[in-house]
Amino acid sequence: MVKSAGYNVGFLILAAMLGAGYAYAVVALGVFWFCVPETKTGVNRNASPQKNLAKS
Repeated sequence: MVKSAGYNVGFLILAAMLGAGYAYAVVALGVFWFCVPETKTGVNRNASPQKNLAKS
């Protein structure tokens, strides 16, 4: 690619790939932060669902 298009084009393509990877990582972090229950602040991490089933 660099041999046929030149160093500037090769550098720009690598920079675009890095930017796309960074954007993907930010989106993935947002999904985990808002959608995974363990990351929510109101969740009691010490509570076990098995304890509640044993009482009923």
